[in-house]
Amino acid sequence: MENGVRSKMKFRKAKIGDAKEISILRKNTIKKVNGWNLKKEEIIYLMNRNNPKIIMEKIKKRDMFCLISNKKIIGTVDLHDGEIGSVYVHYKFVRKGIGTKIMDFIEDYAKKKGIKVVHLKSAKQAKSFYLKRGYKLIKKIKNDKGLVNFYMEKKLK
Repeated sequence: MENGVRSKMKFRKAKIGDAKEISILRKNTIKKVNGWNLKKEEIIYLMNRNNPKIIMEKIKKRDMFCLISNKKIIGTVDLHDGEIGSVYVHYKFVRKGIGTKIMDFIEDYAKKKGIKVVHLKSAKQAKSFYLKRGYKLIKKIKNDKGLVNFYMEKKLK
C-alpha cells in the first residue's frame, strides 16, 4: 500500500447512507477472501447477513465505524456490549495492516468506554490474527448452517 493512502485513512461513525457501500465491501470480501474455504450454504448465509437493510439496523443499534481512504470505505468494525463485530477489510487491502489498524482503534475505543474485556467471534481464517493480538480462545461454535466460529476474549490494558 502506498504511504499516501495510509496517511489519508481516518475512522468515522457509520451513517445510514453507508449501508449499501458497507454491504458491497463485506460481500466482496466474503467471496474473494473467505469464499474458497466455505460451503455454498455458508456463503449464502453470510451474504444474507450483510444486506443493506440488516446493516442499517446495526448502524442504529451499535457503535459502528468505517475506515475511510480516498473517500471510500476500506474497513468496518462495530462494538456492542463489549462484543466486537463486523470486522471487515476490503479484499484489496487484506494483509496490509488494515485489520491491525481497525483492531487498535476499536480496542482503544472500548477502553475509553470503560470496557475491561472484549469478546468477538472469529472466522477460521482470522483466528491466528486474533491469537497474535492476545485474544484467548473460549470455545468453538457451529451454527445451524454449519459455519464454524471461534468465540474469543481479550482483557484490555
